Amino acid sequence: KSIYSFNYSRDINVRKGLAWKALQSLNAFWKSDMSRKIKTKIFITAVEPVLLYGAETWTLKKTDTRALNGVYTRMLRRVFGVSWKSHTPNSVLYGNIPPCFGDRYHKDTTTSFCRTCVPTARPTCSTTPFLATILWP
Repeated sequence: KSIYSFNYSRDINVRKGLAWKALQSLNAFWKSDMSRKIKTKIFITAVEPVLLYGAETWTLKKTDTRALNGVYTRMLRRVFGVSWKSHTPNSVLYGNIPPCFGDRYHKDTTTSFCRTCVPTARPTCSTTPFLATILWP
């Protein structure tokens, strides 16, 4: 079997489970009355790396991308205490957080994976030119 046809779905499912575990271990923070900015920083620092560990090697299918987008959005809803019943648009939910997967919220469609969240890969998203100049000479 070729390495190019390797199925990363199992690894992605493991990462999702570990990220939920990390998120739930920080419930005291999510339930507190901290500002959204602080909760966002904690989420990006403590939970997102667990979800994205090894992501620079994944070859994502559309179903994997959708699943990762969904779990990321559900996690943000948990962090900010926003119910799906409130019909809050994802653009409001994400705020200043760059989405990690897909081109759903970005205008750059050259890749299906927004690399701003993966520091080992060259960022291709046009919304972060400053980050691109820092990471790549």
